[in-house]
Amino acid sequence: MSSALARKKRIGETTVNPTASPSSTNKNAGLTLPQVIAVIDTRLIALESFVKETKQKPTSSVSASAVVDNNSSDFMNEIQSRYEILAQEIAEVKDIVLKLQSYTMDVNKTLLEERIHILSDLGKEDPTSVNYEFNDV
Repeated sequence: MSSALARKKRIGETTVNPTASPSSTNKNAGLTLPQVIAVIDTRLIALESFVKETKQKPTSSVSASAVVDNNSSDFMNEIQSRYEILAQEIAEVKDIVLKLQSYTMDVNKTLLEERIHILSDLGKEDPTSVNYEFNDV
């Protein structure tokens, strides 16, 4: 157990802090080949110890997978309900657009019929019979 703690401490010292200043990242960028090998070695040791610990505790992994399954099913149910709501709203918008188009076409038809009626009435009048009234001022 103490060897695992020692490995974790070594890993904690060699891992790069993501919130570290740019000057510290420049120091890590210039690692020599032995330093890179040492870092990779410590990471591999940490990974191997993690795998061993997870194999020794199968009950916790089963409960963790059950929690993940519950979370994923809740997430999937939430996504499904949102999808259904969006599909319903899109169908309603489609109906509104179709009704608007229908109304617009009816109005245009009415306006066209009125225009034809007005133009036909103008065509019936004799242009010579138009009386112009002039008011004497």
